[in-house]
Amino acid sequence: FSADGAVFSWGCNDAGRLGVGDMKRRSGPCLIDGLSRDAIGAPVVSIACGLHHSLAVTASGKLYTWGSGLSGQLGDGHRESRSCPVQVKIDPQNDQVAVWSARAGGRAM
Repeated sequence: FSADGAVFSWGCNDAGRLGVGDMKRRSGPCLIDGLSRDAIGAPVVSIACGLHHSLAVTASGKLYTWGSGLSGQLGDGHRESRSCPVQVKIDPQNDQVAVWSARAGGRAM
């Protein structure tokens, strides 16, 4: 990602793992619009990439995931893949819970 928090991805896009809204492969950097400061309200400060999914943490402590969710690894309560970043609510009853670091594996966060 860039110094101003813009996030880019490229390569294989099976299950939407690039986060750009479709499943087309990319041979060069593409902006992930769903992670822009305008879209989510804060810059991205950390990225973690797994085999089939990725995660982003914002400066305000929000967590976003995208890609394959077939094993529930996106954490959004579904077992579906997402081609655009979705916010993960750590505690739906408490919006003050913040994430500061995230790591991704093959089928786990």
